Formats: sequence, structure tokens, C-alpha cells
Amino acid sequence: MKFWVVVLGMLLASAGVQAKTMVWQPSAGHTQVPIWPGAAPDLQAVPGAETVTVSDKLLAGKPVTAVSNVTRPTMTVYAPKGKNTGPPWW
Repeated sequence: MKFWVVVLGMLLASAGVQAKTMVWQPSAGHTQVPIWPGAAPDLQAVPGAETVTVSDKLLAGKPVTAVSNVTRPTMTVYAPKGKNTGPPWW
């Protein structure tokens, strides 16, 4: 019995070593631009690293993603692909 408790404990300890903190990155082909060229105004300390949480619940058919502890805010440019022909009345 003690053997299995030790094995289970080692297994749980090693599972935590492989866990990664997920950091949000834009998808391939998109440009990420910092909002502030230097430090953001009134910058305050945060309790930890930037983290991403994805919920199981859907909003407009997609999971909700929350990013917390952001210290370097950025915006992602989703440039159009191809020519914009517009509606026929243009």
C-alpha cells in the first residue's frame, strides 16, 4: 500500500513540472503592436505573470478568453486580405 502512495505522489509531483503558463499570442500572419512606446502611464505592480484563461462556456459560439496581469498592453492588427470591392452601389 505504501508503495502505491509513493508512486501516486511522484506521479502528481511530476505532472506539475510539465505544466506551462499559457501566454496569449496572435495567430500567424498578424502583427502585434505595443499600445505604449515605453512604460504605460500609472503602471502598477501585478501579483504574478500574465496568464490566459479560456472558459468552457461559449459566447457567440466561441469560448471566452480572459487575459490577466497585463503589464505591456498590445493590439493585434488584422489587416484585410485581397482587394475590397465593396457593395455594388459604391
